[in-house]
Amino acid sequence: NVNGWSKRRNEIATIIAREKPDIVCLQETKLDKTNLAYTPTCYKVALVSRNKFGGGVCTMVRDDWVFTITRTTSKNTAEILTNTIDKLMVTNVYFPPRSSDSPTAEVREDVMEILDMSSEKHIITGDWNAHGIATRRTKESDDRDDWTRAVCTWC
Repeated sequence: NVNGWSKRRNEIATIIAREKPDIVCLQETKLDKTNLAYTPTCYKVALVSRNKFGGGVCTMVRDDWVFTITRTTSKNTAEILTNTIDKLMVTNVYFPPRSSDSPTAEVREDVMEILDMSSEKHIITGDWNAHGIATRRTKESDDRDDWTRAVCTWC
């Protein structure tokens, strides 16, 4: 979670230049159509943006790799971006705190659609804002724990 790509541009560029990762997944990019995204040299970028005040995901892939955008979702409850690279799927998600603290049927449906994607190899990463079983005990946290357990069981 970068909490604003444009204000962390230099820091991210330094890390990418030093580490040379194959794939980079960022959440809460806080970009909209008026913001210009920074693309490091030797990478291709896929974005799902909400607005400059919150949300958004970005997946960067080495430019010598061919990738296809398999799925994008952008709504109040989530931003989801799935790319396919050869036989590998990479899903990058951002669930805002308000959607994961009290998961709605729509959020559960988004999670189940991710888990149902067919692929031999699937990396699911992101900011789920799922604060775990040790948080306050309410009906909403019990519901959240149920779908968090579903994801962990699937993995």
